[in-house]
Amino acid sequence: MVRIDLEKSIETLKKCIVGIDEDGKYTLDREKVNSLRFDFAFFRVNLALKNGEMTEESFLNILKEELNKKENK
Repeated sequence: MVRIDLEKSIETLKKCIVGIDEDGKYTLDREKVNSLRFDFAFFRVNLALKNGEMTEESFLNILKEELNKKENK
């Protein structure tokens, strides 16, 4: 069985973040990476949330930090 690395999955999704919509939800653009990589990364992060490896709040903080970095460039 192949192991999908959580850290690499988070890094993949960080590459996809484009902003926050009018409802305050983070927007990801799957076109920024290979579609299969996006699907695996999204699956892995959802699995981590479901299994308690990370909280939704901690994941949103990661996205928030990445978005701040992109906006400050």
